Amino acid sequence: WARAIKLMAAFGLRAEELKHLQKKVDKKTNEKYLWCSYQKRAGGGLTQPRKLRELYPVDEKGKEVAWDLVELFDQKSFILPPLQGKTGVGDACLKYLKRKECWKELLKTVEARGERLGTYSFRHSYSVRGHQQDIDGGSMATAMGHSFETHCREYPWATQSGTDSAFERARANRMKRKAA
Repeated sequence: WARAIKLMAAFGLRAEELKHLQKKVDKKTNEKYLWCSYQKRAGGGLTQPRKLRELYPVDEKGKEVAWDLVELFDQKSFILPPLQGKTGVGDACLKYLKRKECWKELLKTVEARGERLGTYSFRHSYSVRGHQQDIDGGSMATAMGHSFETHCREYPWATQSGTDSAFERARANRMKRKAA
């Protein structure tokens, strides 16, 4: 399950998407990447299959944790847990997590703040990391396999300090252009 959780965290995956992954190579650049063929029914349509882009989590010191998941993905030693269960992949993953002490501690912290914790939390944190790295909402929506409208509705991470920072960067960029 550790590998499955790393994939969910690094690529912002839904648990169900773990069953729909494959490694591909870009013919022009020779870049290796993961592809998700899952299509979710939503809002009267289907989400599109997509190239996955990693945004690795950071550790307690703020350093990016790089697991090199694309390279490791199709090696024989990279085994995912059984993903065919009666209750679904998300429930199976949550069952695993609930047995882990670190998850129990995190759950206490999150609940004390009045927040929720579940398998979608890995997906939510992916969205937050993307916005912290100045990736626009439309690009994050595409990377996560949903519409911009869904992204704005379901991932409302805008804060006053983030807005202030965004406008300060825009102002600084304008000043640089004027000076040039």
